[in-house]
Amino acid sequence: MRLRPVLPLLLILSACGSPPSPPPAPEPRKLVVAGYFTEWGVYERGYRVKDLEAGGAAARLTHLKYAFGRVTAGRCAVGDG
Repeated sequence: MRLRPVLPLLLILSACGSPPSPPPAPEPRKLVVAGYFTEWGVYERGYRVKDLEAGGAAARLTHLKYAFGRVTAGRCAVGDG
């Protein structure tokens, strides 16, 4: 029964260990700057995708959403069909 006097000492020493390390910092969120390019703008306005770069807008964008559909009678339809 020599273990009995040692047990409280072991419990005290185990509580004196180093504190747990903090969780890693979350990665910073990346900013999304998106442009929306409509397919019908090429035909109705004469504005092409290359005009985004020529006008300087492409340098400020991280994403370009290209829309090429249309709505007919309340339903989605192919834009060039």
